[in-house]
Amino acid sequence: MEVLLTVIIAIGLALDICAIGLSSGATIQKDRTLIITRIAFLVALFHALMLICGWSFGFFISEYIGDKTKYVAAALLILIGANMVREAISEKEEQTFLSLHTWSGQIILAFATSIDALAIGVSYGVVHNNVLLLALITIPIILIATATAFWLGGKINEIFGKRANIWGGVVLILIGIFFLL
Repeated sequence: MEVLLTVIIAIGLALDICAIGLSSGATIQKDRTLIITRIAFLVALFHALMLICGWSFGFFISEYIGDKTKYVAAALLILIGANMVREAISEKEEQTFLSLHTWSGQIILAFATSIDALAIGVSYGVVHNNVLLLALITIPIILIATATAFWLGGKINEIFGKRANIWGGVVLILIGIFFLL
């Protein structure tokens, strides 16, 4: 039963990155394979780190951070989304700090999408569930879901062009706003 529950939790965590990957994958034009692979590994790594950190600190983290994590995730997603819209509208080929073509943008995206994993880790720590099992099941699911979603997002861009980039940014902004509700 614990394995089934863990798989369901891992799939739930992966759904966030799937929505973001489908909308953000459209912005990755150059070096797609390299960037998508790097993002997938960063997202999986950050999820694992957040699961373990959450589990390790249990009550301590939940007392000090509590429900404020959603505000951090929302702000980061709104910033990345707004940057995507700005890049799509702009005629220049510039890469900003938040661009998914840069390490900083990829790390921020990985962090923003893994904050939920921190809360899951805390809950696992509180009830003394096996965080190693959770991490071992979650990491491959997150890795595959991220790579697939970003790849599919790029295919959507091939069909819809610049409009896909704008809608992708709008979707990230809306996901960020949803976190605030």
